[in-house]
Amino acid sequence: MIPVNQVPRYRDALRSDSGAKAWWLGEYTDLNGYFFDSDGAGFCSIPKNHGVTVAIRPLQPTNGFSTQASILAGVVICPSAFDGSDQLDSYRDANNKLAPGTSFEEAIPKSSTLVHEVFHNIHGNEFLSGKWEKCV
Repeated sequence: MIPVNQVPRYRDALRSDSGAKAWWLGEYTDLNGYFFDSDGAGFCSIPKNHGVTVAIRPLQPTNGFSTQASILAGVVICPSAFDGSDQLDSYRDANNKLAPGTSFEEAIPKSSTLVHEVFHNIHGNEFLSGKWEKCV
């Protein structure tokens, strides 16, 4: 096995962003590749971070060289989104919780993590970015 920092394209990606940490996506999905972000594989342990949308461009061997394949996208949902979450179990429970003075955040069901990440997958990074990001 070759360490990620010895593969030229991955090494260059790590050098271009000093805050990026590489983690192996294959531990969580069938997308075998490295993903780079500021949290690394610890994204599940960060409070209130229950999922991540990933887009990787895998390397494939071509005539003895590495070339980039088409982008693969996926959603990784942490077990804590369901097991360790204090969010409500269903949209019905969430709807019943809504009342004057109730924070919207208190009425978001567990499945909203999956819905949120799927919208990122469909619409890319622009979804819920900028001024709307604070509403999440």
